Amino acid sequence: MVGKSNFDRALIDIALAKSGEVDLPYFHDSFVIGVRLEGRKVGVTVEQENGRRVELLLHGVRALHIDNFRLGNIVLTCRIFRNAQASVADLAPILKGLKPIDPGLWENNVGYPDIIASEIEQGRAVLCIIDATVGCEMTALCERIELKAAGLGRETPVQQAAW
Repeated sequence: MVGKSNFDRALIDIALAKSGEVDLPYFHDSFVIGVRLEGRKVGVTVEQENGRRVELLLHGVRALHIDNFRLGNIVLTCRIFRNAQASVADLAPILKGLKPIDPGLWENNVGYPDIIASEIEQGRAVLCIIDATVGCEMTALCERIELKAAGLGRETPVQQAAW
């Protein structure tokens, strides 16, 4: 990977458990069909081309930016970073628009790229980025990520209430 930064080399499509890397389903050309917010927990429901649904659960969300949610939200990539060395220059364009859930977390947003880079590198935080071909894009900084099967097709009211 000539010309790539250390941060770029650490990219994986979907991964990461505390114990290390885990390969999870590929999200390219899947559809973001729902976003749920509950306190510091965010659930992103993705429907794959075969109709199967998975829910990406972000726990302990510290900062979040979701933009451009539409009827058709086609995922280009879903990238997760943890234990990755990142420079402020690498993070600056990625973090544009990212706002802390707790406004006092980063005083006037001064120095937050340095803080985030350090937390990601030391494994204390996970950065999740969903880039879109069309529609919904998301950047989130959280403590951990979980991926759960969410079934096929439309959810019933019982399934919706279970979350």
